[in-house]
Amino acid sequence: MTEVDCIEPGSATELMADIALARELLDTGDAAGATQKGQSVLERAARQGNDAIEAQAHLLLAHVGRLLTRFREARDHSEHAIVLFQKHRDLANEAHALSMLAYCASCLGRNDEAIEAAMLGVRLAERQPPGPQLALALNDLGVASLWARSFDSAEAAFLQSIDLGERLGSPASLLSPSINLAWCEALRLVVERYHTGRPPEASRHSRHVDRLRQLVEKSPLPRGTGMQVTVQTLWLLSAGANAAWRGLWAEAASYLSTAETWLCRYKNKTWLDALHLCASTELAWAQGDLPKALSSAIEMIRISDETGHEQIAQLGLLVAAQLHELQGDLAASLAAVRQLQRREQSIRIESLASRARAVQWHLTAREREQEVFDWTRRAHHLEQLSLKDPLTDIANRRGFDIAATAALTGKEPVCIALVDVDRFKQVNDGHSHQVGDQVLMRIAAILSSQVREQDMAARLAGDEFVVLFRSAPLAQATRACLRIQDEVRKQDWDELSPGLDVSISVGVVQSEAGETLASVLHRSDAAMYARKNGTNR
Repeated sequence: MTEVDCIEPGSATELMADIALARELLDTGDAAGATQKGQSVLERAARQGNDAIEAQAHLLLAHVGRLLTRFREARDHSEHAIVLFQKHRDLANEAHALSMLAYCASCLGRNDEAIEAAMLGVRLAERQPPGPQLALALNDLGVASLWARSFDSAEAAFLQSIDLGERLGSPASLLSPSINLAWCEALRLVVERYHTGRPPEASRHSRHVDRLRQLVEKSPLPRGTGMQVTVQTLWLLSAGANAAWRGLWAEAASYLSTAETWLCRYKNKTWLDALHLCASTELAWAQGDLPKALSSAIEMIRISDETGHEQIAQLGLLVAAQLHELQGDLAASLAAVRQLQRREQSIRIESLASRARAVQWHLTAREREQEVFDWTRRAHHLEQLSLKDPLTDIANRRGFDIAATAALTGKEPVCIALVDVDRFKQVNDGHSHQVGDQVLMRIAAILSSQVREQDMAARLAGDEFVVLFRSAPLAQATRACLRIQDEVRKQDWDELSPGLDVSISVGVVQSEAGETLASVLHRSDAAMYARKNGTNR
């Protein structure tokens, strides 16, 4: 009788053996087989009440979902795994599940959730002996920061991960953060081009690509078809974009062609195909073929939507908006920007419920631990940071969404005013971004000083602000908005920069019974634009 024959049917040992088998299937590229085996283990463990193995099954299925670009499904499995690992105080696996949650939430565009999960994953990994798990957690924190466009924070996390991998003597731990570091610089250049209009200056990115090339050439490929395709495709596309920016178009085309041969190993389109289109867009743009670049950007958005990678879709909209503008189609450019804003708003509202659950999970899971006091204090500190806008020191979009959603459930009237700084791009272009930041800080101070203690002023994004008037009829809120406009008009803007003139447009509405936050914001946005284009010229 073999050792396997001795395993009791349905026992914990058998379930763990099936988990190991599912992982082997995943490594060989059999995602369907891994899914079937993992789902079977999950159902049997749930029937037996073995939530320790149930957690392992959820984590396995999260890996499968990530590989298949089913990010929403993978995120949900990660959340379940985190709760169960917390129950058993399995910090190592909890950190692993948090890394998975951070990655998937980031792909879905839920930046606050991704950064919070990644930061917690790093803290838990730091409690273990220094090893690959901490390097992975730092890498995932970098990814979350990268897509949130906090490029300096992302770079710092990637460099920490690389430094730890070098100290551990683990070449495998160096690949992901090194690839992501190169992409961090590439995305920084794309975003800076949108804001400044200047073509990418690729010297710094070239250094990252050169180091990455050496690492890929001397490092063994990771296990599993999925990881091999991902590593090879990402580094080739990064090198291709770099060659395009340096005018080496034949070399860039060769890199993209080789990347495409790797992508052919997948039967279906993945987010890597969208990133391939991103690099193709850069090549066409560098060659001066703007129509072809725009066509690639539009296809990049379509593939991103098809594969569920919200961040690449948003990047595609940013690039498409600039390409439309360069070709003189300002209406299409504005439409792309508006679509980007609507997507960001929809994601923020969608993530409210899940964030509230996550906070409760963390508190409940640790209420019996001796460290609960330190944990609560840390969680509260992070929560406060996540609710404030760092530039203006007033509430950010997340803080406003939470407060406004709660206010709308009450019986008292609620008014919401959307505030937009007129011609703010001209302020940045004509007086510098530093002056633009000072303008935003001063307007935030005016908003705070002109509303009651129970009201809330918040910065939504960019040059957009919002005021929540609790228990206030429309007439009262309107008077407050007029005071705000007058106060902005009275400011001595010349002291910030000679010739500076700042005005705002405000749209205020009162909520209706049963109305959602998204609906009230939509009406106030419409009212603000009507005023901007009409009475507030």
